[in-house]
Amino acid sequence: MKKIIFITALLLAGILLTRYEIALVAQEKAVHLTEVVAVSKDIEAGTVIELSQLQLVQIDESLWSDGYFKTVEEVAGKTLRTSLSKNALVTRDQLKESSFDTPSTGNAVTALQLDPEAALCWTVSKGECVEVVHVNEAGYKVMGVVTVIGLFDQTLLESRTPEYLLVEGPELTIEAIVRSRDDGRMEIVKYSGN
Repeated sequence: MKKIIFITALLLAGILLTRYEIALVAQEKAVHLTEVVAVSKDIEAGTVIELSQLQLVQIDESLWSDGYFKTVEEVAGKTLRTSLSKNALVTRDQLKESSFDTPSTGNAVTALQLDPEAALCWTVSKGECVEVVHVNEAGYKVMGVVTVIGLFDQTLLESRTPEYLLVEGPELTIEAIVRSRDDGRMEIVKYSGN
């Protein structure tokens, strides 16, 4: 009788251990999904993408890249550099940058390069107003208020952590910024509106 109890206990322990190991393996294989933007049909290069041509698809979270988009609104209205096949994921380098052809009447456009510390100190968004400050050995001078119309990384792709800002402002302000570029550096300061 003791042998039967011992054998039964060993079998039960073996079954429990096997179930535990199976559960561990299944847990390791569990995939965590995230949604990214893909095209819902074939689209040719040069096409301005419409919302109806986009869809959200799920991918393994471990495959996520900063080049992907999480919402269709980020992609709609942009122009494709390359043709894409149905269900292809849309990446930032497949899209042409927005065109900034003509500034508003009385305004001009220029680019500002941010020092790494300036890029870390301020987070800015498109449409936000910032003050441009010229800094050199003689001190600093407020150049004026401009509106951020583009944020770009070092490869000139749109970025949330920009190295370059494309700004629009009054012609006189932009002219002063351009004239002062070689004598010091430009910094941006959050504009409070006062």
